[in-house]
Amino acid sequence: MTSVFFERFAFYGIRWALVLYFVLQLNGGDSTAQTEANLIYSSYLALLYAAAIIGGLIADRLLGHRTALAMGAVLMACGIFTLLIPDPITFKYGLAAIVVGNGLYKPTIAAQVSKLFDSDSGRDSGFTIFHMAVNAAGLIGPFATQYMATKLFGTRNGAVFEVVFFAAGISMALSLLCFSIGKGAVSDTPLSKKQWAYSLALLTALILVANFLLHLDGTEMMILLVLVFLAALPLLVIESLQDGKFGRNKMFVLFSIFVLNTVFWAIFEYAGSSVNLLAINFANFDGADSLLTSTMLSGVTLFALIVSAPLLALLWLSLARYQIDFLTLRKFCIGVILIAVSFAILMSCVSTLLSGEYKISPWPFMLVFLLHALGELCIAPIGLSLVSKFAPVKLVGLAIGCWYFSTSLGTRLAGVLAGFISGNSEPNLASFLFEYQFAFYSFLFLGILLFIGTPYIYHCSMKRG
Repeated sequence: MTSVFFERFAFYGIRWALVLYFVLQLNGGDSTAQTEANLIYSSYLALLYAAAIIGGLIADRLLGHRTALAMGAVLMACGIFTLLIPDPITFKYGLAAIVVGNGLYKPTIAAQVSKLFDSDSGRDSGFTIFHMAVNAAGLIGPFATQYMATKLFGTRNGAVFEVVFFAAGISMALSLLCFSIGKGAVSDTPLSKKQWAYSLALLTALILVANFLLHLDGTEMMILLVLVFLAALPLLVIESLQDGKFGRNKMFVLFSIFVLNTVFWAIFEYAGSSVNLLAINFANFDGADSLLTSTMLSGVTLFALIVSAPLLALLWLSLARYQIDFLTLRKFCIGVILIAVSFAILMSCVSTLLSGEYKISPWPFMLVFLLHALGELCIAPIGLSLVSKFAPVKLVGLAIGCWYFSTSLGTRLAGVLAGFISGNSEPNLASFLFEYQFAFYSFLFLGILLFIGTPYIYHCSMKRG
């Protein structure tokens, strides 16, 4: 888990600096460069998900997971250190190398985690701690690099961005070191010289392609991502059908997980995007007995997620130790229902405001953010565990890449859903209430449906025919 922490530290640690560095340092503060910087940055983030699908396939079919992970870490480190060169062209090649490296690293580190455990409870707990490490790095990385660039080494002219990239590059090197120390858990078949040459040529070509794609606009990028995803699905189908009815049933479960994850994040991001706005504008932080501030409230979800993850991981192991048969998919259902409860609380809050109250207590929002954290811990890591369980053995990396893409697709569809339901109307309390009602009933229906159908799904997917 230390390997993924340092990798995510590097990844999140440079994100805040990329646009600023491109505009302020590489283009001398020219305001006209802002548009290009935003386009490159959005394309960079989008390409990471397409790269995870391609990288997972390369790991499955060519390199092996351990080798792909190591090569991904090396490419990411090289890409980050390349950003130190003050040249716009080199900057884009650095980002392209990070994209390809991340595509190799992200699905394979998850595949490695899945191979460390034989039981469902162990796998669920392992991915929960894995998710905690990712979020802890997401919290610490930007804070640490900003502090170093502005406070520790900053000058009168502003942040020293080179410090950000140097620290992130060192963090990637530490990630590779931590993985190398513990790599004995899972081994690969050594590559021949011909395979090495082919692999290096392929990765070089992918970097060149990624560099070219950094200038695609949002619509073109979305089309590209969907095409990559659709191209990957037949490979999973063909491989699954090799195992007859058993493989077909597992394929059905796997694809259902992708759809459920996409639907969940589309509805959650659509309705959840207004929660912070509602809390800031209508929560009463002036009460003498209030221990909360708006700043504290905004960090509750991340803090609760990091603190709760070890407790949930321990709970899953404890249930298994006492032979309480708690199916992994049921944990996913609990996450969905917890999110439904959080939107029921928000419905109550908005109804109170619509009845004439000017402000409401911040504590219900505190509970909502806590439920969001617990719900996410029952969905994101558990979903990843399910994917690694039901994926074809020879295409685990590809399936995990598709899982990450389904999350990205869901967040992007949230905007489409908002436009379809809300149109161009200005957000207000009435629209917030409708959003929360829509989310509550959707998640409640989905959670109950999954809870009832779980035994049948497991029976079909585990019984050979």
